[in-house]
Amino acid sequence: MLNISDCEEKNMLSRTIFSTCPHVDFIAKRKGSVHTIRKKLLNNKDEIKLTHYLLSSITEYLICFYNQLAISITIEDQFDFHTRKSGQFYSELIASGPENSIDDYFDLLVNALSYLTNMTIDYMDIFDYTPEMDLFSEEEIAFFDSCIEKFIANHSGSKISTPFECHFGYSGSNVIYFAGRIRKTVLHQINLTQTQAIMEIHGFDDNCKEIKGTIVEGDSAGRKIVLHTISHDIFIQAAQGYINGTKFSCLYKEKDNKSGGKAVNELLAFSALNIDN
Repeated sequence: MLNISDCEEKNMLSRTIFSTCPHVDFIAKRKGSVHTIRKKLLNNKDEIKLTHYLLSSITEYLICFYNQLAISITIEDQFDFHTRKSGQFYSELIASGPENSIDDYFDLLVNALSYLTNMTIDYMDIFDYTPEMDLFSEEEIAFFDSCIEKFIANHSGSKISTPFECHFGYSGSNVIYFAGRIRKTVLHQINLTQTQAIMEIHGFDDNCKEIKGTIVEGDSAGRKIVLHTISHDIFIQAAQGYINGTKFSCLYKEKDNKSGGKAVNELLAFSALNIDN
């Protein structure tokens, strides 16, 4: 159920937009009103890392795009051993503000948090919650992508040692299991130049967020290229183009791997070509 509580101020509302379920029973034993706890289990560094990243990202997002709404986001640490069978200690992100703003923008906030979470993980389960990206403008998605890239740069490839569930505002199955590793950045690479090309799609690497293709026109025709992007919309376009045999115009920033490994180019712009005659 949604955690909804009235604020002291009239016509103000607070709603849970994100919560965790660490899956640890930190209570060792109970004796009357005294509880003995396993203190180390309260300090889930992976949970703290994610929730603070989400808090800073969604707060900055509201300041940049919806400052007029006067919505604030806070972290609350909760303890409820009466109703939760596991993970009694958990964290919540709470959105507080004018009642109409919280209700009107609740879906937007929940889906923003989902996108900010699932794009950080190296592997996504097929049952994990997928955000509705049509709620956002291109500028908003670009903002999220920038937040994600910064998070990944700080924690590239690090193991999630204590996995936990992320619940996104709604009751039911809107869950992402935060497990495995943080996605890796492409290391030891330097920018060379920006290149425009016409390409066909011939494969994907969902874990590394890479699109594989072949340049089909110009002096570089026949050259195989790998393009990196964390844009959800671009992956949808590329998947449809792969099925339909569509050609794409792409602008990418070439990379060179100084350590001799695979070079992955950064995709900057991507659009399907109109082949109607």
